[in-house]
Amino acid sequence: MSGFSTLLTNLCAVVTRYHKTVDLVVVAFDLDGEDGLEGRPDKAARVRRALRECDAGAVNVVLLGCVMEAEIYAIWGQRSAIPVSWSDARAEPDPKEQFFDGLLRKEDRLASDGGRTRLMKDSLGSGWGGLSTACPELQQLTADLRVVLQR
Repeated sequence: MSGFSTLLTNLCAVVTRYHKTVDLVVVAFDLDGEDGLEGRPDKAARVRRALRECDAGAVNVVLLGCVMEAEIYAIWGQRSAIPVSWSDARAEPDPKEQFFDGLLRKEDRLASDGGRTRLMKDSLGSGWGGLSTACPELQQLTADLRVVLQR
């Protein structure tokens, strides 16, 4: 899905469709680094509220609010190619435009996922541990996954 409003509009339908046929549903969404700050809407709270309003009764749904844009995870595997430190990359309000786009190859731009799969394979090439250590919200995701999978 593309866009936060599209996520909110379709969340219940997606959860209802999949939560009984899979072990786990992960809903990832961008927080854009400004979520809930200075009067801005709290996107994470809005997704939690929308999920509570679903009639599906799904207990196998885990939410991942990506602090910036989800593309930051794809940048991890190529971090030596970006001109700033990892902490500066994480703090950048527009990491997709500043770093991700520059890592794309011509063939990536033609792919349906815009190169995300290739870059995520690089990011996960050394395992989940490195990436999750570099991104604290992924450590929380790991803990949430354990809780859901132990039910």
